[in-house]
Amino acid sequence: MIFSTTGIVLRNIKYGDTSGVVTILTRQFGLQSYLINGIRTSGKSSKAHLYQPASLVDMEVYHNELKKLQRVRDARWSYVYKDVFTSVSKHSAALFMVELLQKTLQHPEENERLFDFCERCFLLLDSSMHAVSLYMPVFFALHLPAYLGFGIDNNFSEKFLYFNVREGIFTDDASDADVEQDASINEVLSFILKIQDTSLLASLKLERHRRQRALRLIERFYKWHIAELTGFKTLEVFEQMF
Repeated sequence: MIFSTTGIVLRNIKYGDTSGVVTILTRQFGLQSYLINGIRTSGKSSKAHLYQPASLVDMEVYHNELKKLQRVRDARWSYVYKDVFTSVSKHSAALFMVELLQKTLQHPEENERLFDFCERCFLLLDSSMHAVSLYMPVFFALHLPAYLGFGIDNNFSEKFLYFNVREGIFTDDASDADVEQDASINEVLSFILKIQDTSLLASLKLERHRRQRALRLIERFYKWHIAELTGFKTLEVFEQMF
């Protein structure tokens, strides 16, 4: 049976000489893998460009819940990025967001709220100014857990100043090995958790090393809450570049 759905491309793995297995987060079916023939052929008929990580696509697909590999009947851009594939900062941020989804999504069930949040973040990244794009990975990583079942409790206050990666809350115990003791980072984390309007990220003034430390802190949080999760490779690239 043929269905129409929108998707976010997460991974493209070579399969044979001309085919590929593409992992896509779809709005209708959740995380799915598609065997796509001819994806690596050259010429005008090639659609390899559609299946770059972070691409937003509209698809007509054959879907059978009993199969691990699905098929795509047709695909086209859902949205054509203006900057994500050409801006170094935005492309780096998008690849971090893609890797985060790769490592946190483990089951194929439908989750339209999760998909809509992710799609919105990629669209906002593309349209944002440079100052905002530097904080989009933090915004995305802090808000994503709410759609995965282990959201962070933003109880930051004058009493609860320290973010605890193990508990996912702010605590008053600065001696705990799993807390962030830098007050400026904790305040920024709380601010980002509180907002939905990403344009407000432009007001943040964290130095480069503190932005990096915030992302490493979030990485530790994910490691506590997702079994066997390894470090983020794209985070190292993002740190070196910015």
